Amino acid sequence: MSKQEWLSIIWIVEKGLIERARDIPSDSWATYSELVDRVWAMAVSAGGHDPAQAVVNRLRLSFNLIDRVSARADGSLLDPGHAVKLFLRSLPMSVDEAAGRAAHWQSADISVIRELRRIKNMVTPVLAIVDIAPDADPGGDVKPWRELHPALP
Repeated sequence: MSKQEWLSIIWIVEKGLIERARDIPSDSWATYSELVDRVWAMAVSAGGHDPAQAVVNRLRLSFNLIDRVSARADGSLLDPGHAVKLFLRSLPMSVDEAAGRAAHWQSADISVIRELRRIKNMVTPVLAIVDIAPDADPGGDVKPWRELHPALP
C-alpha cells in the first residue's frame, strides 16, 4: 500500500473510535487499543507512517478519547498514565537539551527546527491529558516540558 493509503486507514480507524467512543463497552477498550497499535505498527513497518508521528497520533487519539470517555488505568488508549509513559519514552532528547536548542531555534538548521516541532507536537496532547488527569504524572516529569512548551517552535 502507498503512504497515502496507510494514512487513510489510520484516519478511518481514529475517526471511527472518536465518533463511537461513548458506545464502546468498557471491556472492549483493550481490544480496540491493540487494534490501533497493530495498524500503526503495520503502517510504520511498511514505510507508510513515520514512527515519531505515530506517537503523536496515539497521544492525540488518547486525549480525544479520554476527553469523551472516562479515563482508566488499564494500559489502553484511555489510560493517561500510559500516555505519559509513552511520551517520556519517545522523547528524542532531554528537556535541558531541548531548551538549549529552543533558545536559538530561529537561527538553527531546519533539521533542528523540525525535531523541536515534532517534540512540541508530542508535548501538546500530553499537557492536555495531564490537565484532564493530573494523577497521570505523579513524578512531575511532564512539568518541565510544560514550562518549555511556549519556547518550542
